[in-house]
Amino acid sequence: MKKILIYLFSLILFSGNSQVFIPKKVDKVAPVISPDTRKILTAGSTLLPAMKAGKYFLKTALVDRYLDIKDGNFNTGSSLQIWDLHGGWGQVWEAIPSGDADYFYLKSETSRYLDVQNANPAAGIAIQMWSFNGSNAQKWKFIPQVGGYSIQSKLGTYLDVNAAGTTNGNAVWMWTKQTNAALANAQKWILTPAGKGNELNGFVDMHTHPMSYLGFGSKLFHGAPDVGSLLPAGTKYSGLDLLNRECNPTELRATSINDALGCCAATHGGSGPDNDCGNDIRHMVIAGMEDAKKVQENHGNGCNGGGVNTSFAQWPKWNDMTHQQMWVDWIKRAHDGGLNIMVALAVNNKTLAEAVLGDAPVDDKNSADRQIIEMKAFVNRHNDFMEVAYNASDIKRIVYYGKMAVIIGIEIDNIGNFNTITNLTQGMITNEVNRLYDLGVRYAFPVHVVDNKFGGTAVYEGLFNYSNRKEAGNYFSIECTDASEAINFKYDPGQFKDRYQTDVLNAVINGITDGPPTPAYCATGHKNTKGLSTFGEFAIKEMMKKGILIDIDHMSQYSANRTLELSRENGGYPINSGHNGLREGGGTENSRTLTQVQKIAESGGIFGVGWGGGKNNDTNGDARSFLANYRSVLAAMGGKNTAIGTDINGLVSGPRPRPGASVYDYRGKIKNTELVKCSLGGKTWDYNTEGVAHYGLFPEFIQDLNDLAGKRETDVLFKSVEYFAQMWEKCERAATSVR
Repeated sequence: MKKILIYLFSLILFSGNSQVFIPKKVDKVAPVISPDTRKILTAGSTLLPAMKAGKYFLKTALVDRYLDIKDGNFNTGSSLQIWDLHGGWGQVWEAIPSGDADYFYLKSETSRYLDVQNANPAAGIAIQMWSFNGSNAQKWKFIPQVGGYSIQSKLGTYLDVNAAGTTNGNAVWMWTKQTNAALANAQKWILTPAGKGNELNGFVDMHTHPMSYLGFGSKLFHGAPDVGSLLPAGTKYSGLDLLNRECNPTELRATSINDALGCCAATHGGSGPDNDCGNDIRHMVIAGMEDAKKVQENHGNGCNGGGVNTSFAQWPKWNDMTHQQMWVDWIKRAHDGGLNIMVALAVNNKTLAEAVLGDAPVDDKNSADRQIIEMKAFVNRHNDFMEVAYNASDIKRIVYYGKMAVIIGIEIDNIGNFNTITNLTQGMITNEVNRLYDLGVRYAFPVHVVDNKFGGTAVYEGLFNYSNRKEAGNYFSIECTDASEAINFKYDPGQFKDRYQTDVLNAVINGITDGPPTPAYCATGHKNTKGLSTFGEFAIKEMMKKGILIDIDHMSQYSANRTLELSRENGGYPINSGHNGLREGGGTENSRTLTQVQKIAESGGIFGVGWGGGKNNDTNGDARSFLANYRSVLAAMGGKNTAIGTDINGLVSGPRPRPGASVYDYRGKIKNTELVKCSLGGKTWDYNTEGVAHYGLFPEFIQDLNDLAGKRETDVLFKSVEYFAQMWEKCERAATSVR
């Protein structure tokens, strides 16, 4: 029987004089097994002194063949057999303590678990691979025998080679304990260590927004990610036309790159005889926000060419925050450079949507739904290199076959629009969590930038306080921080008003007659007095029960700490901080304390280090500042479970050009592969002088990190896909014990 053997991927190497290169699939071959390991595997008499957690090969005592998933199938219901050693994903078994004395779960590298079909205790029942459920059908006891172990299900029967067969493909099933000496070896298994097994390769981006142009009323961001994307009404500028509207009056689909990334005059421009789709108020609000954040405000880019935008003269740029930076070719280039998991988040803020006079839907629920639906359609249009992952096994399968796994998530202020519901109930929360799960959501922020029915938000941005007043009905409740919390940010309403232009503030206030109170003076800093509500704790546990991945970024200090306690109280459910930094020597409430990071690490969660944040008038925000943050977080995380969280398309700047960067020096070609500059239309980008202008320059950023740090430090990034898969597996196991 023909076996499905694993793909080996080229290792994405780093060295001081080498280039990032694109990992290539090679022919299906068996993994190389060292002579020492081969000697152990074929000895046939290794008896472990005591069963321990770890990865193993399981060889039947009948013959030199191993417990194996038939055809290497990733699906639930896959059957088991014995087969010659090939060391692939269907032959490595991880023994995980079940919490039930002497019993282990047996997880394959497909993220499926060895399971007795229908939990039937009768002899002759098939065994199969199944999603984790924590039942007795998935619990196994290893009983020492002479020369090996017998493996007993908690249902009572034993793992048995059918009829003591010895040929490749012979089925493995459940049987009562053999008393016949001639058949005893059919229930004897020799366990030999499998080391780290077959780990996934590549890096993770924990925080992206490919569809943010559809959030915020579809008028804050401009530009769609591909041909076929939905173009909101009033966003496709067609040039001067004295007889017709100079933009699309209704929604349509992009039929070309010029449709998708054309002139932004209709979306961002002021009104005029050559732009009857423009809006002066929106233009002032967006320009004011950009000025306040000290990023570029130029929106011309091809407007004099009838809407054609192939020169990319003005955008995208590293310091641009309102134009599309995730065109599909750029995402593909990032994947070719090693990006194998991308968390894609729907995002919205109703106050900003209304401030830019956005179109419906401006509310969180419907805006997020629209982005999720379009995100799934986008991924499906490009299923040659990416696929949506709905569970940990999907991650393994997608990356195994050389694609990028996309995880759908939400980062919105009011899940379910619950801020508008006076008599919220737990049943409503359960229904909304289930609805989002069915829609495909697997990653969630219980709290975003305003207080909601679930809990308090972090105090760090003055604009959000006005949004809090509009959406939550009150301004932030602020108190002094404890010195041990290392928060030195102080909220000053006066500074906020000075920072933002009057037209921006007026648009955001929009009818509010009162202003935020001035907080009491603090020798330290300011934080939100609100933590998780009873509804918030219930919602988080409902998410945990579904195995949804939970992120504590944007939570108040009290909310974040309580969420980490809920993790400990519910089986060590992993908690993530996906686009953040360590609060060293002072910071805002939205950054992480050392204690919080350590608790994230203990839970098995992932920390995504933010990568940009520079402004036009400072020197922060290039690869050097990222590397400093990365080193601090990596140390706090115990040297693992650390990734990148770009927040691209999320109203933030990317990494600026680093003085002295030279990522295109071809001093160390790897397999004749060079880091070739990225081009699209009439533009070629040079990272050395332009920084990360868009997502396609991710490989250059990684190479720059390697030039600064060296391969040993940056290697952990290329283990983050494996860490992410392990994190999700742990979520799925912990989900069954959440109460």
